[in-house]
Amino acid sequence: MKRPLLILAICMAIFAALGVSAADASDFSLFEIREIAVKGSKLHIRGDADLPEGAMLNIALHFPGFDGKPGNKKDIKVHVNKNHFFIQVRLPKDRKDCPWIGILRAIFRPSLQEEKIKKQVGPKGEHLKGIKVRFENGENIFFDERDFSLEL
Repeated sequence: MKRPLLILAICMAIFAALGVSAADASDFSLFEIREIAVKGSKLHIRGDADLPEGAMLNIALHFPGFDGKPGNKKDIKVHVNKNHFFIQVRLPKDRKDCPWIGILRAIFRPSLQEEKIKKQVGPKGEHLKGIKVRFENGENIFFDERDFSLEL
């Protein structure tokens, strides 16, 4: 029997205190999902990123139990400190006690950023470097994807 794979697309601003000023002309190369785990009734996602303060990430979660709607502000929490991000998602109460198989995608697009961020990373992502960079729709983007299986 095929398990339904439902999509929850979350577009959230991550306001970080990463300590990068507009005068910095450095490259950005750190963008990685490090951990996906269930803690109690919450899904915890941890990652590393050296993006400028005020950068916005797009997160897409695909796994059973979501109806594709983000819910209220209490369902999703985002915390960012220097070089790290943390996302907490409240899991559905009616989840089944079986392994969940899913996909998590994290994306940083220069075209969706405020002007001060675009100046730092380059309007087309010219200052994004490393293995997590993809060229898509005329710009360099950061992209990381993780398949996961969780025992609840």
